[in-house]
Amino acid sequence: MSHVHLVNNVKSGFYMEVSHLPMGLLSLLAGWARWLELRLPREGSVRAGRVWGPALLAFGLVLVLYREG
Repeated sequence: MSHVHLVNNVKSGFYMEVSHLPMGLLSLLAGWARWLELRLPREGSVRAGRVWGPALLAFGLVLVLYREG
């Protein structure tokens, strides 16, 4: 689901767009890797299990550094 931010300041809008893209991609990566970890057989799930934790950590770091203008 997508959403829109109504911002009159171009700089503030730019910061929001630049931070929302990595957050969306990292959340997709973490969710997909976790799903694969739970669904794949033991041999394949180990690699996926190593991906979702760091992706979630990177998402948190993006949130810590998030700013709106």
